[in-house]
Amino acid sequence: MRVTLHQLNVFAAVAANRSVTLAAREMHMTQPAVSNIIKQLQIYYDCSLVEVIGRQLSLTQFGEILYRYCHDIEQSLSSARSEISLLKGGVCGELRVATVTTAKYFVPRLLGQFKQHNTDVHIKLTVCNRQETLDRLQANKDDFVIMSHPPTSAAVDCADFFDDELVVIAHPDFVQQQPPVTSLKALAEAPWIMREPGSGTRYATEAIFARYHFIPHVEMEISDNEAIKQAVMAGMGISVVSRQSVANEVADQQIVILPIKQFPVFHEWYMVKNAGKALSPIAEKFYHFVSQEKS
Repeated sequence: MRVTLHQLNVFAAVAANRSVTLAAREMHMTQPAVSNIIKQLQIYYDCSLVEVIGRQLSLTQFGEILYRYCHDIEQSLSSARSEISLLKGGVCGELRVATVTTAKYFVPRLLGQFKQHNTDVHIKLTVCNRQETLDRLQANKDDFVIMSHPPTSAAVDCADFFDDELVVIAHPDFVQQQPPVTSLKALAEAPWIMREPGSGTRYATEAIFARYHFIPHVEMEISDNEAIKQAVMAGMGISVVSRQSVANEVADQQIVILPIKQFPVFHEWYMVKNAGKALSPIAEKFYHFVSQEKS
């Protein structure tokens, strides 16, 4: 028996969906046909690749290894298609990017502009929290990930990607109900709304507060930027967010940026990949495109 690309694609679909049923639907196959391919692969590798406990399918340690190489093969084929396309004078293929939730306010715009100039490129953008982004980075699922605080405990390569600022925001009534607020010290008793521990914004905010020996009165912790904006607009407290994330609400006068002297704080975003990983031609082209947009 010789393992085929089709068999690996079916296995990858099962692994990604953690379900034979969903994989069959995605691959336009019957469930028995999918199950038969998994059985053939397990015979070929002489080990169990999946296990079902209760009704939950999961990968074995052997299955995790094969799934990782399925990604490598798919990315290699995509890179080959891109290089051939470039040699022929065009750009086509797939660009895979994962980003933390806060970057969703500028990354889609940059991808959209890139797509306008490269219509044959298929873009796959995954938006998730910081830990999920780190997991994708470790599993090498994307060309690169975008985050503001790259991991220090892993071997990664980082490149400057986008410049942003962190600002303090409040409901417009907050400004009207108080004397002019120009420093963090004046906000010690204000109700603060913070991102959840572990998020990049929380990490950066706590670093700023520590620098100025400021201890906020944390009223709420919320794991979603949109929910934080809604809480601020409801008058539930103040928060530190990306300037990019509140541009529309500030323009509509639903939120105000407080003129705190310790803010705004420069906030750099990075393109992060595993150390030594070669970017695909499309990923390289996208990075150069963003660099030109910055300049």
